[in-house]
Amino acid sequence: MLVSLIILGILFLLFMLLFFSRVYFHLHYSLKNKQQQLFLTITIYKIPLYRKNLDISDISPDPISVDFTTFPDEVKRLKANVKDAKEKIDYILNTIRIHQLRWSTVGGSGDAFLTGIASGAVWSIKGIIIGYIYEMGEIVCRPDIEVLPTFQSKEFTTTIECIISLPLGQARHTLLRKKRGNASFFTSNSE
Repeated sequence: MLVSLIILGILFLLFMLLFFSRVYFHLHYSLKNKQQQLFLTITIYKIPLYRKNLDISDISPDPISVDFTTFPDEVKRLKANVKDAKEKIDYILNTIRIHQLRWSTVGGSGDAFLTGIASGAVWSIKGIIIGYIYEMGEIVCRPDIEVLPTFQSKEFTTTIECIISLPLGQARHTLLRKKRGNASFFTSNSE
């Protein structure tokens, strides 16, 4: 009887330890040469649970139409779509913690004047996005943001590396919420 109580107590403590543990998502996104890649690793206590390298070139924005001068227009288009998803984005930002954020953009239009203007626009857009994340989320690191203009060539490359964490209990709650049929929160109004 005493041994079974000790075993139950240990199992309960292990369960509580796991329940309050954080799940870490290591994300590396890159858009280069019109190819979009996403590498995802999910870990708990530095133990990798899932690794996947995804080619997401078919997902919007259309990488063929994005270059350094059209990037601000693409962000405006995405902003319109984000307005519809603001509640979902706020919910996600309120539940996650950002431990690392590196965002690098290299680009040029082939014209030094336009590249300079586009560089300023890209800096502004990144500043607005980072400010919003600071306001709505929890960042425990100093973001590393850079824009590197290439004045003589026409190119656009961006990479985002981040590590975010979510309490395991919160992840479980979110999955159960979706399975119970409350999926309307996770789907857009237009569907």
